[in-house]
Amino acid sequence: MLCIVLQITCGDAEISRPDSTRVSISVPRCNKPDECLFMKIAVLSDIHANLEALRACLAHAEGEGAGMHAFLGDLVGYGADPVACLGLLADHAVKGALLVRGNHDEAALGGLCEDMNPVARAKAAWPCFILSLRSEAANPAC
Repeated sequence: MLCIVLQITCGDAEISRPDSTRVSISVPRCNKPDECLFMKIAVLSDIHANLEALRACLAHAEGEGAGMHAFLGDLVGYGADPVACLGLLADHAVKGALLVRGNHDEAALGGLCEDMNPVARAKAAWPCFILSLRSEAANPAC
């Protein structure tokens, strides 16, 4: 799972990782320093329904003061907690987080994903089954 917090200002960007590694990047400075923007964005990808890792990365992002979140695909997949992870991600989406569908997510929704390896494709069927059970329990008439 990838978990970084980007701190972006007018003249510099800093990347913070959970292992406390920080990388600074210089970007062109704006002409009016009093109008410079400042934002911290948490970028997470390849969650694969790993609830413990997701919670740890969200705690790191909160500790770093991230004001925005971007979840870059493969939200479900190999992990044991697709329902809990998707619930947590839905809470962030309501607050304006960006969620991108990855190939594992597409496969869990029934997409063909012909370029996925067979093991990954088979693993994608499990979250689809669990999510369908959850949906039937919530809406028995469906």
